Amino acid sequence: MPDRVKVAIVGTGTVVRNNHAPQYIDLAKRGYKNFELVAVCDINEAAAQAIAQTLSQGIESCAPKVYADMAKMLKEQKPDLVDQCLPHGLHHKATIECMEAGAHVLLEKPLTITVKTGKTMIEAGKRLKKMIALAVPQRRLPGQRAVCWAIREANLIGRPTIFTITRHEGPAGRAAGVPNPNAKPDTWRSDSINSGGGPIMDSGFHFFDSVRHFFGDVESVSAFAARVDITPEKAKAMTRPMEDSVSVNFRFQSGVIGSWNWSRAVPQAKEMLFMIGGTEGAIYHQHNSFAAVFHFFNAAGKDGSIPGELRRYNGERMTLDELVARFRQSLTKEQEAALFPYGVTHGFGVEIWDAIEAVRTGRAPEVDAEDGLKTLATIMACYESIHCGLSVRVQDVLDGKVRQYQDPIDARWA
Repeated sequence: MPDRVKVAIVGTGTVVRNNHAPQYIDLAKRGYKNFELVAVCDINEAAAQAIAQTLSQGIESCAPKVYADMAKMLKEQKPDLVDQCLPHGLHHKATIECMEAGAHVLLEKPLTITVKTGKTMIEAGKRLKKMIALAVPQRRLPGQRAVCWAIREANLIGRPTIFTITRHEGPAGRAAGVPNPNAKPDTWRSDSINSGGGPIMDSGFHFFDSVRHFFGDVESVSAFAARVDITPEKAKAMTRPMEDSVSVNFRFQSGVIGSWNWSRAVPQAKEMLFMIGGTEGAIYHQHNSFAAVFHFFNAAGKDGSIPGELRRYNGERMTLDELVARFRQSLTKEQEAALFPYGVTHGFGVEIWDAIEAVRTGRAPEVDAEDGLKTLATIMACYESIHCGLSVRVQDVLDGKVRQYQDPIDARWA
């Protein structure tokens, strides 16, 4: 049980530059001293050096070593915790290597690229007695924590029954059927072998984690998807064209049903409907950003307010900002300190603190690999449904009974 957890960051892409690095700095400035950043590693050594410099400038007495080789970094620095932010297809291999070297892992979403690779990671963690904490910052934001409380604890909308999330938009000024000339299929995110899937998998992991947090595990899904906004020439460069238009229907084990419909390929459109309904009321989200189909109940605008309201059938109404205030007033000092440590309300800051404290104290993280595997299986059920044209049970995906979409990915990674 170390007093100061030695942390190494592996991968220095956008999520580290914009979120992980600034949140380590913010935690330190707020007085959190239970960690030491010992290394930054990336095959792009210049990028790793830039992150190390940012951390050194932001945190007193912080001087992380820079590496281009993860194995060398693990051997020399022996970190207690690796904050792993690599492309999806590298998650399983790198996570297992870190655990074999004696480190716990804070892993950027998604857990991995298939159910089989996820099970391999979990089995390795149990064998090596190492923790995998999953980085899902959206559920840790005040808005989502408050809505989850309203649904699951405060009973403010009664028994939840249905949700609808719909958003359509497209680049302004283009006629229907004209491809987007800026579509870029030449990155790892455009290759399902390396990414596991498109937006359903990528930003969609936040969505699936959130609805599971609200309503419990999903029983079955029926999904359809298309790639409309891309030229045939660019589509040929992709292992499988990534979806830009999606329709998914859900049935949860709790009986809740829901629909998730969105498209980035409807010129001139900008329409949003977001509603969670229950037997005693409903919650509406009125965010005007397309990101709201993935990252909902977030603040919007410079004033930091959360657009939307809760409406009860008895006539009571409250804004989502009022709901957050009511939720936080319900917390004990201990609960407030656990959910918003050191006053942090940034989801990435909370997840970093949570992982460090889990290593330091030996407790479980808020979101572990088993939880992440259930979210991943729900996502894969969508892709399997799209692939076969039938409704798919999530448990069948977890059990390996339905895996036609995943088979080529597993074959590539052996």
